Amino acid sequence: MSTMATLRTEVRPRAWRDLHLPLLSHIAKAFIEWRAMRRAERELHALDDRTLKDIGLARSEIRGAVRALRGAAHSQP
Repeated sequence: MSTMATLRTEVRPRAWRDLHLPLLSHIAKAFIEWRAMRRAERELHALDDRTLKDIGLARSEIRGAVRALRGAAHSQP
């Protein structure tokens, strides 16, 4: 025989998991992506101007180039 308190404890953990785990997963993925972009920006900023010119970038274009690559990666199937 189950009481109302028992029903609540049986339902609550699953409801919490179903609601919060997708959100936490999304936040974790966004954080990992942000860190990867920051790493790429740092690596490009570490290059000298001549090397940047060789790859077709100005120092002021680094952030936009990294973000554009991120957008292109998300649009691929």
